[in-house]
Amino acid sequence: MDSEKLFDLSGKLALITGASRGIGAEAAKTLARFGARVILSSRKREGLDGIAQEITEEGFEAMVRPCHNGDRLIFSSTMLQRTLTSVQRLKWKKPPGTRHPKST
Repeated sequence: MDSEKLFDLSGKLALITGASRGIGAEAAKTLARFGARVILSSRKREGLDGIAQEITEEGFEAMVRPCHNGDRLIFSSTMLQRTLTSVQRLKWKKPPGTRHPKST
């Protein structure tokens, strides 16, 4: 199988928890580079905006949704509902200069 097809995440949506730093931030950037639209989440907003900016400056798509993901009730009722509603409202238009993941 062609490795580019194997890792093509175009049209996919990825929710990354712990995305404000470390492995979560790097995972978010990598998934975006492979074409996924990424939703960045962590307990605190600080850090998320910077990661989202890095992703969008590279021409990919990112949305920030802070949430305490350790509490299942809060996560399921708040995070998922708000995110799905936002994703449905946004048409996730690609920003100008968006590149296909294979061109990086």
